[in-house]
Amino acid sequence: MHAFRGSDNSCLEVERTSFTYMGYSIRTDRYRYTEWLAWNGSALAPARPLRLRASELYDHDGDDGAWTDPDGYENVNIVATAAKPLISALSAQLRAAFAIV
Repeated sequence: MHAFRGSDNSCLEVERTSFTYMGYSIRTDRYRYTEWLAWNGSALAPARPLRLRASELYDHDGDDGAWTDPDGYENVNIVATAAKPLISALSAQLRAAFAIV
């Protein structure tokens, strides 16, 4: 297996049935939003009822997409301080994109 730039990609060798949580992410023009949901390995789908373990929000304001600093916009998770309506809107968009209902 080839590791990207020396990073640890050992999770690529774990069976999808063995995961405890699955992260789902969307990227808007400004934000990347992720929800970590409990995972049902037998169904290969989020566990029911839905159980949100954690969420992440990164602001990409000013990111021109040039990939000159790939970590420059994702070092501070701002989900705890972001406006609740923003989080609700991004969560709804994410769940619609992945058909998580």
